[in-house]
Amino acid sequence: FSRRFAVKNCARCQTPISANELIMRAKDQVFHLTCFACTACNRTLKSGEQYGLRENLIYCRMDYELMFQGDFSLPSMSPGMGPHGAHSPGSGGPIPFYNGVGAVQKGRPRKRKSPMSDGDGCP
Repeated sequence: FSRRFAVKNCARCQTPISANELIMRAKDQVFHLTCFACTACNRTLKSGEQYGLRENLIYCRMDYELMFQGDFSLPSMSPGMGPHGAHSPGSGGPIPFYNGVGAVQKGRPRKRKSPMSDGDGCP
């Protein structure tokens, strides 16, 4: 009971978050909407915007790329964890981001229509 209804604290400002407040999540951390901001430039990030997460700190995409472009000690990502998928440190591609959402398919895949089944019977 207490774990289900326990008040969580914001990961940035450490003040309690009430049950009726809108929140942002990054991995297992919870933030007030106004606290979900880049650590470097303090710009508030919006829902769906790409961000980087390093040592439990949030960075906007631009600051993350500027700060960690040459740092190849980034934690590896599993496929589908971010918009760029998994990159090996030597790939020379952009630094991977973690946006907290994976590409998870729910249910069965859609059945594709065959080009021959247009209904008139003529090729």
